[in-house]
Amino acid sequence: MQKLAAEFDKKHGDDPMENPRCRLRLMEAIETARKRLSADKEAPINVDYLLNEEDLVRSLKREEFEQIIEPCLARFKEVMQQTIALSNLSTEDIESVELLGDATRIPIIQDIIKDVFKKEELQRTLNAIDTCARGASL
Repeated sequence: MQKLAAEFDKKHGDDPMENPRCRLRLMEAIETARKRLSADKEAPINVDYLLNEEDLVRSLKREEFEQIIEPCLARFKEVMQQTIALSNLSTEDIESVELLGDATRIPIIQDIIKDVFKKEELQRTLNAIDTCARGASL
C-alpha cells in the first residue's frame, strides 16, 4: 500500500495516505489484487477518483508482490523454524501440515512452508473452526 501511495504521490503530487477514505479504498483494491495473485500471475489495481479526481490504474505482477513482501516472508520462515526448534521435534516427526487462512493461499507462502517442513503436500482438509480446535488441543 505504501509503495503504490508513493507512486501516486510522485505522479500526481498528492499523498492518498493522508486521507482516511483514500487509504481505505487503496487498501481494498490492494487486498483484492493480493487475492487474485494467488491464482493469477498478474492482477489489475484500479481505483477511480482515488484523490482529487485522479485515478490509480496499475497492474501488479506476482514477482513484484513477492519482492515487496520479502521482509515479511523472511520473518515468517524464521518463526516457523524457531517453533520447530522449540518443540523439540524434527520435521520427520511432523506428520502433516494443515493450512488455515487467506495468506496460506499465496503460492510463495506455500513453497516456504513446504521447504521448512520438508513436505511435498500441504493439507486443507479441515474447516477453520476444526483446525483451530485441533491446534488448541495439541
